[in-house]
Amino acid sequence: MVSLLLQAGAHFSDAETRDLMLSMQNAISRGDIEFVKLAIRAGFDVSASDHEGRTVLYFAVISSQVEIVQYLLALPRVSVELWDHWGCSPMDYVLRKLDLWSEMGAPHEDSINEMQRICTLFADKMSSK
Repeated sequence: MVSLLLQAGAHFSDAETRDLMLSMQNAISRGDIEFVKLAIRAGFDVSASDHEGRTVLYFAVISSQVEIVQYLLALPRVSVELWDHWGCSPMDYVLRKLDLWSEMGAPHEDSINEMQRICTLFADKMSSK
């Protein structure tokens, strides 16, 4: 049904996109990859950004959700070459977290491992271009 609607030209309005972006941010922070997949299959534009210029990829990185980052980076429409309104890319946020944790200490060892896995995913995506 969703595919038919999309083929017929159905799309989310600006207000619906904003609401869905908030829902996506919440789902990502909880690690709810099934919601993320469902929203994308329903036509959510992965290049849509919030009021700060951040896409869902940013939120997956900021939330250290490796599985969601991996899923998003596998999508052909997702680019790692993005910059928010402050000129930062998603990878900049990974590096900032790692720098902060090297100075202050990571919340737990798994946090560092997650960020390192995200770095690897970004490197793989960039080398596959």
